[in-house]
Amino acid sequence: MKDFGAMIRRSFRNQHVKHGGFASLITFAVIVGIVIVNLIVQQLPWRFDMSESQLFTLSDQTREILAQLDDNVTIYVLAARRDPQPMVIQTLREYENASPRVRIQILDIDENPAFAQRYDTDGTGVRNGSVIVESGDVFRKIPQVDLFSISRRDPNNPQVMGLDIERRITNALIFVGTGYEPVIYELTGRGQRALAQFNLNEYFRSENYQVRSVDLIQTGEIPPDANVVVMTAPRTDISEGEADAIRAYLRDGGRALFMVDFRTGGGQFPVLNSVLADFGVEFVSGIVLEDDQNRQAFRPFDIIPEMIQHDIVSPLITGQMNTIIPEAQAVRRTELARRTVTFEPLLRSSSSSRLRVDLAAETSSRLSSDQTGPHTLAAAVWERDDQGRPTTKLVVVSSARFLDQVFPYGVIPGNVDFFMNSLAWLRDRGDTASIRPKSLITFPMQLTAMQTLVYSLIVVIIIPVLILAAGFVVWLRRRHL
Repeated sequence: MKDFGAMIRRSFRNQHVKHGGFASLITFAVIVGIVIVNLIVQQLPWRFDMSESQLFTLSDQTREILAQLDDNVTIYVLAARRDPQPMVIQTLREYENASPRVRIQILDIDENPAFAQRYDTDGTGVRNGSVIVESGDVFRKIPQVDLFSISRRDPNNPQVMGLDIERRITNALIFVGTGYEPVIYELTGRGQRALAQFNLNEYFRSENYQVRSVDLIQTGEIPPDANVVVMTAPRTDISEGEADAIRAYLRDGGRALFMVDFRTGGGQFPVLNSVLADFGVEFVSGIVLEDDQNRQAFRPFDIIPEMIQHDIVSPLITGQMNTIIPEAQAVRRTELARRTVTFEPLLRSSSSSRLRVDLAAETSSRLSSDQTGPHTLAAAVWERDDQGRPTTKLVVVSSARFLDQVFPYGVIPGNVDFFMNSLAWLRDRGDTASIRPKSLITFPMQLTAMQTLVYSLIVVIIIPVLILAAGFVVWLRRRHL
C-alpha cells in the first residue's frame, strides 16, 4: 500500500502528468468561463439579428413612434400551446425591449373564452394567431393572416412571402395612441373607378384610413375633413365647376393623387390638365412604348420603370421591389411653373422608350411622330411657403391600371406599396411609408465554375492540410517534453 502511495506521488513529479493535468485544468476553466459568460449574456438586453432581411429588427421610424408614446400599451398575442407563434412573439419582444410603455401578454383564447367576447365587437370572431393592441379603451384587432405578406398569384396555392408584423403593429400603435383615422375622399361623377375595385380595403384598414366619396357635380366643394383626395381613371373630363372646387382645395394646402387611363376619354383631359398646370404639371396624351427588352415586363407597353430616389420610392429601392406600369401616358413639367413649385420625377422609362401619340396607328414599329424618351410616368409635385415648408402636395400617375392585375403576374406588390407610400407622403407621414413587409424568400448562392473550384480546393485540400500540419507541430513539441 505504501509502495502504491509512493508511486502516485512520483507520478505527479512526471513531466507528462504535470502538463496533462495543467491542460485538463485549463480546459475545465475555459468550460466554466463559457458557461458563466452565457449566463451573464442571457440577462443582457443585447440581441443580434443575423437574418438577411433583418426580420426581427425594428426600423428607426417604429422606434421614433415608440419614443412618442404617452400611455401604456398592451399587446396581446393569442397563441395556442401547441402553436406558440415564435416568429411573431420574437418580433413583438423587440417592441417591449424598445419601450417601457409596451407590455406583451400571451394568451390561449381556448382557455379564455370571455376574453374573446370582450374584443369581438364586429362579430368576426377572435382566434388564436391574432394580435390585439390596446391602450386604455381603444384597441385594434389584427388577424393572423394580416401579419404575413401572402402571394395569391395562384388562388389555389397562396404562399407566405414575408413578415408584415412591424407595419401592422406600428400602425396599430398610432391608432390606439391617437384614435386618429385620416380620411381619403375619392372623386366620383365622371365614371371613375372606385378604389374598392382594386381590393385595397385591407391596406386602408391596416394603415387607419377611412375612405369616403364625393361628387363635386352635386356638392361643388371638397369636404373640409379631407386629408387626401384621389381621382382614379375618369371616363370623361371634369367640368369647369369641378375644376374650380379642386383648385380651391389645392390652393388651401390640399393633398391629391391623380391617376388617369389613356383608354378613357381618348386620353384627353384639357380641363383637368388646366388644374394641374397651376402647379406646373400635366398629362401628355398617348401611350409609352418601351423598346429596351430589359425594361419590358411582358409587352412593350408594360414598363418596368427606373425608380428615382424619393421618400415614396426609396423603400421600394431598398427592398428591391419592382413596379410595373402598364399602358402609361406621360407626365411632364409645364414650361410655365411658379418658382415655389417643385417637380420631382418618381418613375421614368428608359431612353429607348417612345411616346406613341398617333393612337390610330396599328403598328408597334417606331413612327416619325413618336416622341423619344425617357418619359416620366409618375411625379411628385409640391409647393412651398415663405419658410420653405411644403403646403400643397400632388402625386400624378400616368396609369391607373398599375393597381390592377398585370398579366401574367397578377397584382404587383411594388405597385401597391408605391400607392400606399404616395398616400403616406401626401399626409407628411413618410415614417410609415418605409415600413413594409420583410421577405422570407431565400435565394440559393449562385457560383461560377471558377468559384466552385476555389471553394472545393479550400474545403477539401487546404483546410485538412492545415489541420494535419497543426497536429504534426503539436506532436513534435510534445515528443520532446
